[in-house]
Amino acid sequence: MEFSGIDWGQVLGYVAGALVFAAFGMKTMIPLRITAIASNVAFLAYALIEGLTPILVLHGLLLPLNIFRMVELVLLLRRVRLAKRNGFDVMTVLPFVEPIELKDRDVLLRKGDTADCMYIVLDGEVEVVDYGIRLGIHDIVGETGLFASDRKRTATVRACGPVRLGRICQDDVERLYFLKPEFGHALIHLIGRRLTENLQTAALPQPSFLAGSV
Repeated sequence: MEFSGIDWGQVLGYVAGALVFAAFGMKTMIPLRITAIASNVAFLAYALIEGLTPILVLHGLLLPLNIFRMVELVLLLRRVRLAKRNGFDVMTVLPFVEPIELKDRDVLLRKGDTADCMYIVLDGEVEVVDYGIRLGIHDIVGETGLFASDRKRTATVRACGPVRLGRICQDDVERLYFLKPEFGHALIHLIGRRLTENLQTAALPQPSFLAGSV
């Protein structure tokens, strides 16, 4: 179709091609999807004007797919923002946990062992022996080792009285990290906070009666 000497079908074809080229060069998903949707619309207009049925069918299918993925991304970002604002409800991961019970002074984690899971305290308390810290109901235990470069436990943890915990294996931790943004955000925040606390504890001066002891 020509208007004032301009073949608008060809113009739309070049615009659509340029948008596809731009989409391939993008590194962030939302701008990429927006550009892809714009290219689909341009290709549909081009195919309608030029009577190109294969291109019309192809981009008629790609357009709703790109819109669907775009909506998924927007909803995911909204969930991440809500997670930052509202925090993480540990009860939402209970379907993924395997319940275990410990008796008083039973060792849950031993420093230097290979980390293959983490735990949520469901009832009772555990003690992080190396730092003299107690963790109680709904606290997460053993997450740091899963993300350490050597995958080793960084501290020994034992039960303080009878304890009930939920065990989450590494595969489920990784699955939850991607399926539940609030879980991933809480986990990153927790690991950062505990590493900072451990560094601060390690930097504390020894009591005077221990100074110079071996």
